[in-house]
Amino acid sequence: MLKIDWYGNIGYCFPDPGKVKSVVCGVCNIEMGVKRNVLGPTCWAMAMAGRKRRHDSFRCPNYGEDWHFKIEKLKRNVYTAECNHLNAVDLEKLKRSTAREIRKILKDNLTR
Repeated sequence: MLKIDWYGNIGYCFPDPGKVKSVVCGVCNIEMGVKRNVLGPTCWAMAMAGRKRRHDSFRCPNYGEDWHFKIEKLKRNVYTAECNHLNAVDLEKLKRSTAREIRKILKDNLTR
């Protein structure tokens, strides 16, 4: 059974050049593609400020798919509930039901 990574990346990440060999998507558990030693912004604030830095750009091949975004949103709901201090019993119930839904979405979309 697939273990859900509640705190993993959401389909992209930008580590310093050469620091990471490979990255697995925190949404669908697939190895991400990479472009090495890219010069550019790594967040919205850097882009708005016109700042750039060297980085490796990892991106999931499924990023942008509707089902990928739906899983991201489901994980964000669990994270928000945890940040809002949902009691432990209700949080575990939410995680279990969300995990079932995520596994179903993955099964429907990754076994095609």
